[in-house]
Amino acid sequence: MNKNTYTIVIIYLLMMLIGIIENVKGPIILSIKTFYSVDYTMMGLFLSVGSLGFILSTFFGGFLTEKIGRKLVLLSGLLLILLGIIGISMAPNFILFLLFAFIMNMGMGSVEIGINAIAALVFIMNQAIMMNLLHFFYGVGAIISPNITVKLLHFNFTWQLVYLSVAALAFILILATLAIKIQEGQHIIKEK
Repeated sequence: MNKNTYTIVIIYLLMMLIGIIENVKGPIILSIKTFYSVDYTMMGLFLSVGSLGFILSTFFGGFLTEKIGRKLVLLSGLLLILLGIIGISMAPNFILFLLFAFIMNMGMGSVEIGINAIAALVFIMNQAIMMNLLHFFYGVGAIISPNITVKLLHFNFTWQLVYLSVAALAFILILATLAIKIQEGQHIIKEK
């Protein structure tokens, strides 16, 4: 597999990961609420804090991409996701849970910025189709995530183990992302 095809496959898988993370919480939100003995207002705060983390990272992500590069923004985002998920899974109280949810969502925003910045380099031909496919893979992740989560819960996974399973997937994708070759400021695909 050439480096361009590999990069495209990885960014599609990363977009699927974002869809998975975004939609894993649906089936486990009641378990989280029960675990921390909080009300629905606090669960709404969980969702809002996550959105705030995402918004802030996407707001500053373009600037960071220009300063430190696409790949580093992407990898930084993946590390924030990993840190956030591990923290969420181990948080002894709801305040720390919220902090790690914020971190995880900042990571997701950074990954999205990194994906889109890399897509601008690798999607030279058929850009509209390639971008549609990129967001199609988000949809695939969004569809499979709740279904797999419910199956894991039926196998007596706790909500923490469900999140840690997603962390394992994120870790694998971090390793795969390390192999991406990006030439900042240049297109890495030259279609004929």
